[in-house]
Amino acid sequence: MADKKKLILGIILFGSIWGGLEALGIGVMSSFDFTMKSPFLAATGILVLAAARMIFPRRGSTLLMGLVAAGFKFLTLPQILFCQVAVVAIQGAVLELAFSYAEKRNFSSWFSLGALGFFAMYINYAVFSLIETYLVLNPFWVEKGFSGVINYTFLEGSLAAVLCFFFVNFGFSLGKSLAPAFSQWQTVKAKLYNVFALVAAFGCWVLGFMLYR
Repeated sequence: MADKKKLILGIILFGSIWGGLEALGIGVMSSFDFTMKSPFLAATGILVLAAARMIFPRRGSTLLMGLVAAGFKFLTLPQILFCQVAVVAIQGAVLELAFSYAEKRNFSSWFSLGALGFFAMYINYAVFSLIETYLVLNPFWVEKGFSGVINYTFLEGSLAAVLCFFFVNFGFSLGKSLAPAFSQWQTVKAKLYNVFALVAAFGCWVLGFMLYR
């Protein structure tokens, strides 16, 4: 299978998996009346994207997976909530920069990778809340002002940072263990892999439509 085709299918597959897990996570947490959902969703995102980065170690792939997941929410939510679409896209962009930096610096220890996830989450939460408050002028965020940015970043963002310290390592370990199987499958059973990737991605989208309705 051509490298470009492998990458495109991988981006669609893992972007859709992230979108599907977000929908499932929101549904489960809502049923248990969780009041602070975003840290757990952020941890799920970094787990999926870290694993995908080990399987498809190409710069730009994480950003594109984030855009697929953002498009997933845009198309499956019963009403368009741009803040929910933006939070996914921004996380994809922040993690793209973080993973590219780690690759450039040859990060390999669990602590350095954990620290990467830890600080990336603070940046993610700060960037999202600042954009919503001062660029998008979302009324929900504008009403809270800068104190809302601080509270969101250092309350929910701190829990997300702690979770992601561990989840980024889980993701990289999972991806490293799965990468040889993916490579073999893509080479030896390319047609079967193509069908599997597209069916799995489609299944995630169906799940999203069902859970968000």
